[in-house]
Amino acid sequence: MVSYQGDHFTVSMPDTPIKSTEQISTASGPTDLTLLTVEKDGNTYFVAYADLPPGAQFDLNGAASGAAKNANGHLADIAHVSYRGARAIDFRIVDASGRGTGFARILNVDDRLYELLAVVPGKDVKTPPIEYPLMRNSLMF
Repeated sequence: MVSYQGDHFTVSMPDTPIKSTEQISTASGPTDLTLLTVEKDGNTYFVAYADLPPGAQFDLNGAASGAAKNANGHLADIAHVSYRGARAIDFRIVDASGRGTGFARILNVDDRLYELLAVVPGKDVKTPPIEYPLMRNSLMF
C-alpha cells in the first residue's frame, strides 16, 4: 500500500494514484470532484472527494443510489456506519455495467464528500479484494 497525502486528508492506496478533476452536479449546484485512481491486478480503486457549499444538505442514501445509478448497477448490502466520528454508508454495487461489482463507502466530513470504491470483475462478487478494506480504513482527515 502507498500512502497518499491529499488536501486535508491521507489515505493508503494499492499503488501511486493518478489524479484527475471533473465537474459534477450536486443538489447545491456544480462542484469540482477530484478523483484518485489506481488499477492493479484487474481491479480499479478510487478515492474521490469534493468540497460542498458550507451547510449543504447531504443525503448518504441518495449518494449511494446515485453511485449505483452512475455505475449502471444495483445497490446491495447497505450499512450505515460511523467512521472516525462521521456518518458514513457502506454498500456494494452489483451488476455494474453488466460486468463488475463495486465495494464502496461514502461519507461527509466538514462539508467534504469522500467516496472510496473498489471495482472488481464479476457481476455479484461477495468479498472485496484485500486492498479495499485496507484503503477504506486508512482514510484520515
